Amino acid sequence: MDNERLSSRQLKAILKKYLHGTATADEARQVERWYAAFSEAETEDKLKDPHYKSALQQEVMAGILHHTAPRSGMRLRIAAAAALLIAVCTGLYQYTFRASSPRQEAQVIAVPFGERKSITLPDGSQVYLNAGSTLTIEENYGKKERLIRLSGEGFFEVAADPEHPFIIHTGDISTVVLGTSFNIRSYPDQEEWHITMASGGVKVLRRQEVLSGNLTANRQLSYHHASGKVALSNTGASLPGEWRNNMLNFRNSSLKEIAGELERQYNVPVRVSGHDEGHYRISFHRQPLPEVLNILSGLTGTTYTEQNGAIIIHAKKGQANDETITQE
Repeated sequence: MDNERLSSRQLKAILKKYLHGTATADEARQVERWYAAFSEAETEDKLKDPHYKSALQQEVMAGILHHTAPRSGMRLRIAAAAALLIAVCTGLYQYTFRASSPRQEAQVIAVPFGERKSITLPDGSQVYLNAGSTLTIEENYGKKERLIRLSGEGFFEVAADPEHPFIIHTGDISTVVLGTSFNIRSYPDQEEWHITMASGGVKVLRRQEVLSGNLTANRQLSYHHASGKVALSNTGASLPGEWRNNMLNFRNSSLKEIAGELERQYNVPVRVSGHDEGHYRISFHRQPLPEVLNILSGLTGTTYTEQNGAIIIHAKKGQANDETITQE
């Protein structure tokens, strides 16, 4: 049989027989022909690796010294090469593959304006991403910890796994979870970011500083990323992640923030014209954009126009500093 046509499994079986002295004359000739074609340089390169060298000391000695019959120098060299190949075909090959394989790359999921996306993570945790959000699943997710990064807004239902903490990075803020459900809102263009709990509890850190040791259900942490100020509050009857049910909720939001959210949700440029220091609390069901703008105008006293495909919201002159307006 031509040894070039032998599968790695067949060759390994014959080499084992050769090492144990049970190979037939034809099999022994196949091994000798294989050795003649075996790359001596390749063997030397592999033996330079200390992991190979240490493991092969036992493999080769076990294979060669197992037999008491004296062997020629050629047969000893063949046996050493055979032991090397067998070792490579079994455990040591796996080490080489791991060492030479490229590192697993992070997976980035970006949600366009006007869309939403639901994602199931490898551990079964569920993530709902709002429009204009980006989620990065870090390499080696789940090996020691479950690390992800969020820019935008996401609602999380985290599978319980105390051995592998679930960690979400949003800028300087880290949210450490064992198993719970909550909403994080951290769009870069917003003055404040919010972590709002639905169930369970999380630990919130800014770098190494603990902002909340245990943020629990119906509580919200607000972080003003420009000043670094932190505030804790009760959420009352409102439910975190209501946007998943087509609700548009603005709580203490500036007109600029409302415009930014409308742009994300409807994928239409929305700008504010004029100076407005007001902050609004408005809730209404998601409807076609013209209807939303009409409701907004009626509740805030603003007006809007359309110019070259963009919506311009005109602030009302002499706007009050703070207003609470609710529309269900």
